Amino acid sequence: NMKIVRFLFTLSLTLVFCITLNLRFGQIPPPGKILDPFGGFWQNAESPTFNPPSVLQFADLENQVTVVYDSLLVPHIFAQTDHDLYFVQGYIIAYFRLWQMEFQTHFAAGRLSEIVGKKTLEIDRLNRRLGLVVGAENSLKAYQEYAEVWKSVTAFSQGVNAYINSLNYHNYPLEYKLLDYSPEEWTPLKTGLLLSYMSNTLSGWDNDLQNTNALQIFGRKDFDLLFPEYLPGVDPIVTNEDWGFEPLTVSSPPSMSTPIDSIRNVLLQPNPENGSNNWVVAGKKTSTGNPLVNNDTHLSLNLPSLWMLIHLNSPSINSLGYTLTGNPGIVIGFNDSISWGFTNTSWDVKDWYKIQFKDEDKNEYLFDKKWLKTQKRIEEIKIRDGDPFYDTIVYTHHGPVVYEEGFGDNAKNNYALRWTLHDPSRLLCTFHLLNRGSTYEDYVEALVYWDTPAQNIVFGSSNGDIAITVAGNFPLKWKEQGKFLLDGTKSDQDWAGFIPKEHNPFLLNPEQGFLSSANQHPADPSYPYYNFNGQYGYYRGLRIKHVLDSLEQISPQDMMRLQMDNYSTKASLILPTMLDSMDRTELSDKPLELLEVLDNWDFYCGKDSKAAVIFKLWWNELYKMVWDEFQGREVALTYPHSFNTIHLLKNHVESEFFDIKNTREYESTNDLYKLSLLKIVPLIEKVKKELGPDYNWGKYNVLTIRHLSKIEAFGSEVKNLGGINDAVNSIRTERFWGPSQRLIVELGPQINAWGAYPGGQSGNPGSPYYDNLIEPWARGEYFQLQFGNNPDGIKNIIYSQQFSPLN
Repeated sequence: NMKIVRFLFTLSLTLVFCITLNLRFGQIPPPGKILDPFGGFWQNAESPTFNPPSVLQFADLENQVTVVYDSLLVPHIFAQTDHDLYFVQGYIIAYFRLWQMEFQTHFAAGRLSEIVGKKTLEIDRLNRRLGLVVGAENSLKAYQEYAEVWKSVTAFSQGVNAYINSLNYHNYPLEYKLLDYSPEEWTPLKTGLLLSYMSNTLSGWDNDLQNTNALQIFGRKDFDLLFPEYLPGVDPIVTNEDWGFEPLTVSSPPSMSTPIDSIRNVLLQPNPENGSNNWVVAGKKTSTGNPLVNNDTHLSLNLPSLWMLIHLNSPSINSLGYTLTGNPGIVIGFNDSISWGFTNTSWDVKDWYKIQFKDEDKNEYLFDKKWLKTQKRIEEIKIRDGDPFYDTIVYTHHGPVVYEEGFGDNAKNNYALRWTLHDPSRLLCTFHLLNRGSTYEDYVEALVYWDTPAQNIVFGSSNGDIAITVAGNFPLKWKEQGKFLLDGTKSDQDWAGFIPKEHNPFLLNPEQGFLSSANQHPADPSYPYYNFNGQYGYYRGLRIKHVLDSLEQISPQDMMRLQMDNYSTKASLILPTMLDSMDRTELSDKPLELLEVLDNWDFYCGKDSKAAVIFKLWWNELYKMVWDEFQGREVALTYPHSFNTIHLLKNHVESEFFDIKNTREYESTNDLYKLSLLKIVPLIEKVKKELGPDYNWGKYNVLTIRHLSKIEAFGSEVKNLGGINDAVNSIRTERFWGPSQRLIVELGPQINAWGAYPGGQSGNPGSPYYDNLIEPWARGEYFQLQFGNNPDGIKNIIYSQQFSPLN
């Protein structure tokens, strides 16, 4: 019967089509699921009106909780107990940012391959070998010793899971549908992993192995010239004539030889320019007589944003500010009495040790002429659409052996990592106390628990106190310990312990009436403990201090202008020398036109500046010419800092480093200035062709804010920006990097605060609140933060929710 045959044939095609629609093809999600109008990506498009459930009930709640959302979609949570407060915080952050929360912790845990397959295997191996999970596990044990903090972590996890348990495929965040996987239970360990993720971002950069290579190539004298520990003109965070304590002593070993190894490549590291600005101004320098606390953190810019604004209120806390999406409490912010903010300290807390194993089994390693037992941790890395990969990580008392045969650059050498990230860290205790603090003494007590990552923590209070502390667990080292690769067979190479926290650099209520930090040296050379980092900041700190010195009757608007300040300190230090070196009679019209533009430049990298484009290109070419000795090497090297490059160009003009090695002639600094200028003439012509003859910094300096998963359609392109990496408004477009949030707080009888950040409260690309704050942030606009002790004190409310116990 032909009808039956046609029916069976049609049914077969339909079944094949339906099955095909629900199969993955490589990285492509099942088209039937993603295109389903009732459960696919269509369901993630949100209306312009925010309209979640107005009443929610949960068995884990003790009392009713009220949440009101203002026009920025900032949730203001009012609870009667801390348990309920953190439960609802967990629920709301998961509601807005669940995929981001989980993706960041999967990264830290070395679990990306479970989601995207084999292409992220090496990243997963690296993060497990770096010990990010071990650090999270050790910190979790520490938190269990502090009852109130542990309660907040567990309540937060309950809230996150309450949201996860309410989901089905229909309302999964969009990224789960596109990547075709499901959310899993949130645990306190994931909060620890998030903090490991941030600790790695902020303290994970080092140049010990690059320094070891440079020492061998250039010798001791030139190494010290290229990589000095302290330069004239440096403005440290803390300067002190009397440190007020008797320092601990540590003896240098009798032999300080560095293992002679050549390292071809170093493993992937965080951006060395991760940093921030913060400063606090005392009431005697402000227009209202109230202190002003300022903070802007410079990190990789992503969507969803690293930060989320939230307000927490219970009988024990009334705090508002920026929080990370994965931990209870406020990270950067203020309460009724105090405000605080962070910048990266850049102190070296990460050292590499060369390990000598007894044999290929790596069950024992040599230490002080004895063979000690190793420990081994077998890591199972699950791979989507593939077999699991098993990686055995060997641990010594120094830490995990990261570099070894089969991983990293060294087929024969084994390098173990000693890093404070592996030790228990109690950051949540600090946040818990700062959120509830009211005095300088409370701030000091809170910082006792700040372990890693090391940070410069600025403070202001309504009673007028201002302070800054270089906070963290800092290794007690002999001079130059950890600057190069260390010998792991000798106990005299081990850290001698830690600097007592009461000996960390700090200042309280200085005569100058302000305090500031911008990742520069933590203390002046009189500080009695050894500290070193090859990437200390220089320029922003100088500019901030200069501006604050020059201002009186300072207003919040003055602080906004300073946070948006585009003045290039680097250009101001070197460009006059570059211009004065020119014999203009030897130049043709095109380079002369460029010099004429630069002659009239005020060093501001505003969006309308043409000179900023010319200087950036000229400096880049000059820098490459100066350090041609570093190019083409078969080993890993870190180039000298631009600040030291400028110092050498102005003060060591006869240095042999200024001679270009692949030419017969001997080049002077003046030759380099001219040659690099001529080299940018065709580059400027290319810029004119691409951007037009009216090119400017705003057209040239285009910033891409990428989605965390690198899905291009979910990113955002920002044009007409001012700012440059050495300015206070520190933006580096080629690294997708810049001020990830801005905050200004006026402390007094009434708290006033203003903020901005390049993102939005929602993590859903289909929400109008996903990236609505990017353009205002780019224009330098601020929004005033709504703050009060009850829902009636919040203005511009657009929605209210009630979270109630389930009867």
